[in-house]
Parts: sequence; C-alpha cells; structure tokens
Amino acid sequence: SLLILWLEEGMIYFQVLVP
Repeated sequence: SLLILWLEEGMIYFQVLVP
C-alpha cells in the first residue's frame, strides 16, 4: 500500500535527519 511505502521512507528520512 502507498501508506506503508510512505511510512518506510519517512522512517528512513527520520533516521538520517536524527541519527
């Protein structure tokens, strides 16, 4: 689902911004 993909990418971005 699109929501799952968005969440996955969101988590990755969060980890990159806040290591």
